[in-house]
Amino acid sequence: MRNVLVSGGSRGLGLAIGRKLAAAGCGVIAIARKKNDQIAAAIKDIEKSKTGSLHFVPFDLNNVDDIGELVRNLRKQFGPVYGLVNNAAIGTEGLLGIMPNPQIEQLIRVNTLAPIVLTKFVVRSMMSEGGGRIVNVTSIIGFTGYSGL
Repeated sequence: MRNVLVSGGSRGLGLAIGRKLAAAGCGVIAIARKKNDQIAAAIKDIEKSKTGSLHFVPFDLNNVDDIGELVRNLRKQFGPVYGLVNNAAIGTEGLLGIMPNPQIEQLIRVNTLAPIVLTKFVVRSMMSEGGGRIVNVTSIIGFTGYSGL
């Protein structure tokens, strides 16, 4: 079974991706800040289906310095990671001109730096295993924007 790590995998698009991958026979490791009812229900559904697997590991991508340890622990617990879906992101309301610097820093850490660092550590596992796949998800808002963004 090939393992796929899905960031932002506890709800929404990330959870839907995780469900599809597990249904296709993959071992999915969903990471997000908190476990919720949606991921708990999905884990039960996948267990009943006896296809792939779906596991949840709590992790806040705001903690960029801990990503290397996260990936090492995931590899020890689940084995090599074949795929990575960088899906996690945060959005904020308000105008950049009045946004506090710590909020800007958090946006950059979670939406830009964390996926790059996560990829850095996961790709090491992929290289040692002879290959893998990486998918980066983004919002159409990044392309189209909206007033005040």
